[in-house]
Amino acid sequence: MPDYSIFGSTPGPATSGGDGTPVNLAHQINVTGSPRWALGLRFYRGTLAITGPVTGRLWRATGPGTGELVNGSDVTFVLGDTTGWKYAAFTGPIPVTAAFYKPSVHFEDQFPVAAGFWQPGGAGDGGLTNGPLTAPDHATALDGQGSFSAGPITTYPATGTGNGYGIDLVVTDTAPGGDPVAEHTVAAGDQGKYEILLAAGVETTVTFSEDLDRVEISNDNGAGRVYFTVDGTPATVRGANCRQLPAALHYAQVGVYRNGPTVVRLISEAATMVSVAKATR
Repeated sequence: MPDYSIFGSTPGPATSGGDGTPVNLAHQINVTGSPRWALGLRFYRGTLAITGPVTGRLWRATGPGTGELVNGSDVTFVLGDTTGWKYAAFTGPIPVTAAFYKPSVHFEDQFPVAAGFWQPGGAGDGGLTNGPLTAPDHATALDGQGSFSAGPITTYPATGTGNGYGIDLVVTDTAPGGDPVAEHTVAAGDQGKYEILLAAGVETTVTFSEDLDRVEISNDNGAGRVYFTVDGTPATVRGANCRQLPAALHYAQVGVYRNGPTVVRLISEAATMVSVAKATR
């Protein structure tokens, strides 16, 4: 399947603005369907007046004026001596769910800008859609489209302007590593499976041939949050029916309330090592 972005090969703003104040600029981009993986961020450098350092990160919008940083999404752009689209890849594919996201880019001074792009009569009036991605217009975006925040990159961009900033998110629906499900089985009498490497966003199953009362899931290296189910239902990142094992928490014991073979399904936000075993106490 192809990679998707809102603007594709369409050029972004050819002009720049700025008054010497560092600023974060963002567009709200809604992801639909699953599974999807975010690959990196783009911004359009329409003029050489935009100089570095230029950095970026991805936020998940959680409500009006609020959002949370997506782990592993910090990037630094290499500008070179050319204009056009500049792309910075994440260290690895990041699983994303059907939700509202804000790719944001931090500029020290000059930044790309198209005044009124998302406003009535602008090129983005009515929003833009490409595959599983939709960028709503200014009237329908959560905080207003084309948002900003002044100051360091850690500040969430929550104030909409209606302007276009040539900022984009690249998403794919091709599973990392190809096979969407990795399967492990545990024979009767065996304790479990240890040091299973989870690829980001790829569901893994561990099936015990026995009917267990409790299982223990360990986040062995704590590289990312792990979501899991113990009743055989699919595991999804931020899934409503999933239990969560934070990166900072080493292990969890959970009860199994289902007759027959015990099936544990796991998925993680980032590549991490896990172990799944019968509970020892």
